[in-house]
Amino acid sequence: MGLKDLGTLSKLKIKGKVGENEEVFTVMFNPETYSEKFKIIYREKKTLKNGVEEYSYVKSLPQDFSLKMIIDTTGASEFNVPYLSLLTQQENVYAKVNQFLRLAWMPGEEKRPNPLEIQWGKLKYSCYLRDVNINYTLFDREGEPIRAELDATFIGNTKQNEVYYNQRFKASSGIDSLNSQTGSRNSGTG
Repeated sequence: MGLKDLGTLSKLKIKGKVGENEEVFTVMFNPETYSEKFKIIYREKKTLKNGVEEYSYVKSLPQDFSLKMIIDTTGASEFNVPYLSLLTQQENVYAKVNQFLRLAWMPGEEKRPNPLEIQWGKLKYSCYLRDVNINYTLFDREGEPIRAELDATFIGNTKQNEVYYNQRFKASSGIDSLNSQTGSRNSGTG
């Protein structure tokens, strides 16, 4: 981080291609938390005489990544300057929700949702949208939503994330590589 970056706040961004154009959805407020879910599939091998079940490994599933995004057009993000939201043109909540859906949910040219990349600080996570639940939580006098919460879960693009996983696991546990095809971990000298 350079000296000029000390006063800037890194915003979480979701990048993807819509048609020929790369689009970026930048969150208004960085998430308070995000969660990761790692899952392994096992097959019951046999039940031993003492009642203990034995399992055999089948495969590791792609990682799930979940976060909550807030879209707010009340002016709360305008650094508490009174009436600033009245002087500036606020984007419609539906327009921001639709921007996210067009990027992450609508099928692209390949007749499937667009591959995405979530970026925030050192985090670079390649994924697809698994699901999103949109809650409209605040309304103006005419009943138009002025705040929405998007609870989104993304499924990892394991092949694209191999470099990210290798750096992450090597730095924390000494694992040298992660084989994304079989889900097995290889450790050792190389």
